[in-house]
Amino acid sequence: MRVATMVRGWIATPAPPDVVYAPMAIASAVAGGLTARGHSVDFYAPHGSRVPGVALYDGGLDPVVTDRASFDGVIDRATCGDYADLAAADRHLARLMARGAAVGRYDVLLFHHLEVAAAIAGDVPRTPVVSVLWDPPGPELTAYTAEHPNLFVIAVSDQQRRDAGALPVIDTVYPGIDCPADLTPTTRGDGGARLVYLGRLIPEKGPDIAVQVATRTGAQLDLLGPVRTEDQRFFDEKIRPYLGARIRYRGHVPNDRLADHLAGASALLMPIRWQEPFGLVMIEAMAHGVPVIGFGRGAVPEIVAQGVSGYVVESTDEMCRAVRALDQLTAEGCRRYVRQHFSVREMVDGYQAALSRAVALASSRSWPGDRVRVRLDAATREPRS
Repeated sequence: MRVATMVRGWIATPAPPDVVYAPMAIASAVAGGLTARGHSVDFYAPHGSRVPGVALYDGGLDPVVTDRASFDGVIDRATCGDYADLAAADRHLARLMARGAAVGRYDVLLFHHLEVAAAIAGDVPRTPVVSVLWDPPGPELTAYTAEHPNLFVIAVSDQQRRDAGALPVIDTVYPGIDCPADLTPTTRGDGGARLVYLGRLIPEKGPDIAVQVATRTGAQLDLLGPVRTEDQRFFDEKIRPYLGARIRYRGHVPNDRLADHLAGASALLMPIRWQEPFGLVMIEAMAHGVPVIGFGRGAVPEIVAQGVSGYVVESTDEMCRAVRALDQLTAEGCRRYVRQHFSVREMVDGYQAALSRAVALASSRSWPGDRVRVRLDAATREPRS
C-alpha cells in the first residue's frame, strides 16, 4: 500500500520530551512498522520531525509547540476557541496529502485526529480516509462522517467502539508497546507498597482517589504528571494538603526517565471517573513489570487481565483490598501479558489489516452509504479476553 499519514501540523514528532502526547508515539511506530513491511509511507509533520526510515514532508511549516509551556498554551487557546492558525496548519498538511492522492500517489490517507480527516474527506472522494479515534467524538463529527462513505474510523478499544454510535468504525486496534529488553529486575522493598499514579492530575483521572488509597493502606505514593493552569485549584485543594514524605508529587516525567520511576513500584493506580478510551499508561506500566489496579470503567477491563497483570475493581474499598493482594502478581506475568496482547507487532498487524479493508471498501463506490455501514457492522470483532 501507498500510505500518507499525519498527526498535527503544529507539533513535530517526536513530541518534546516534557510533553505528554500519546498519538504521536503511536503514529511514528505505525509508520515505521508499515515501512519495514514494504509499504510506502509518507509522514506529514512540521519541520524538525524525525521518524526513522520514513519519508517526511513538512509543507514548509515550523512547529508551534516546542516545549510543555507552548503545548499548554495551545490547549488553553483551543479551549477558548482561539485555534484558527492551528487548524490552518492541520488543513495545510492534509491538503498536501489530498493533492498526492488526487494524482494517484496514495492508496489511503491515515489521520490521528478525526476532525482533520473529516474536513478533508470530501476533497478526495475516491480515496479512503482513515482516522484513529482517540477521544469521544462530538455530534458534529458523527453527522459529518455520514456524508462521506470514503471515511472510516479505527477505535482504540472495544469500549470506545461501542460508544462510537453511528461512526463508521472499521476495526478496533489497540495501541502497542515493546517491553524493554534490558529491564533490570528490581526487588520491591519490605517497607510496604509503593504505588504510582501516572497521568495528568485532573479530576476525571482520579489522582485524589489515589491519595485516599495510599492514606488508607499506608502505602507510599508517587504522583507523576503535569498540572495545567485550569486544574491548579483541584490540585491545591485535593492533592497538596496530603503531600509529605510518604505521598510525593514528582511532576511530569519524560519518557526516557519513566523506567526509573517505575522501578520497584508495587502497582500503578488507575482510579478513573470517566470512560477512558484506552489508557496508554497501563500498558507502559505492565511492560515494565508493574501491575495495574483500576476501576472497571472505559477500557480498563479490556487492558488489565484480572489476577494476571493487575486487578479490576469497582470502588475505593476494593482498590485498597487489591493493594494488599499485590503479592499474588508477578512482574514477569505483566510483561508476558503485554507481549502477547499489546506488542507493536500486533498493533501494526491491526493497522495493516484495517487500512487494507478501507481500501477494499472504498473501491466499491457504487454501494449506498447504508450498505457500507451494514458491511462494517458485520466486521465487528469480539472483545479480546
